[in-house]
Amino acid sequence: MSRIAVLCVFLFANLVIATSDEFTAVGAEENALVRAIRTRDRALLLRLTDPDFHVSWSYGSAILMVRGELSREQWIANLSSPQVAGYAMEISGLRKAGQDAVYANLKELLTVRSADGASIQRRIDSIDMWRKQQNRWELVSRLSHSGTE
Repeated sequence: MSRIAVLCVFLFANLVIATSDEFTAVGAEENALVRAIRTRDRALLLRLTDPDFHVSWSYGSAILMVRGELSREQWIANLSSPQVAGYAMEISGLRKAGQDAVYANLKELLTVRSADGASIQRRIDSIDMWRKQQNRWELVSRLSHSGTE
């Protein structure tokens, strides 16, 4: 095998290992985020998210679509409200998003209580963008969509 071929194999193997390590780390951070949401751990939510973190969301169908933005503080306040009765999340995919960044595709299930005490469940598809900064991963943004049911 030529030196160039050996070098290419070595570089590819290092990329796969690095990517696998990044995916494992981001998966662990997503699971920590779920625990923080379920326990309403504000300190952990702040640690896991970038100060400029924001959520872009949409709700509805192609015919009638409502869109909005939430800052980190608004998002944490909404998750900490007494109306939030439950939260579950499954990672459906991870992919590189450039140097030191990873996208996580999520399937979320949010349960809220209405004013009359009824439980309402909402399925949400989200994409989280994580960026490695100073040897730790921070959630930079979330794009969420929930369709009409």
